Amino acid sequence: CWRTMERTLYVQSSWKMPTAKIILSPTKLIHSFGEPIWYPNPESSGYLLFEDNNLDLIMLTEPHSTTFSRGPNKDDEYYQEQRTRLKKHRREPKYPSADEFWSQDVPRTFYIYC
Repeated sequence: CWRTMERTLYVQSSWKMPTAKIILSPTKLIHSFGEPIWYPNPESSGYLLFEDNNLDLIMLTEPHSTTFSRGPNKDDEYYQEQRTRLKKHRREPKYPSADEFWSQDVPRTFYIYC
């Protein structure tokens, strides 16, 4: 596979099931393949497009993990109240901005579409 910028793969909606899920570090991805294509829409903040020997397109994208797709975070008081009131699995997480997400060293889930 190699990176391509000339062609595009259209994903009809965010509800389309990904072909696969993969866990990678966003900074290592940028270090290996360069900056993502910034795609400001409700589905994702950016994606990487690859092409294989059969000229099939493969899209690697982050799934609703930023404030870009989730909307702005609430006040810190809201999250503190949730911490005391709700169980851990019921708490709403605080999402990073698109720039913060792509500069993280922590492995995150990415979707692969073919």
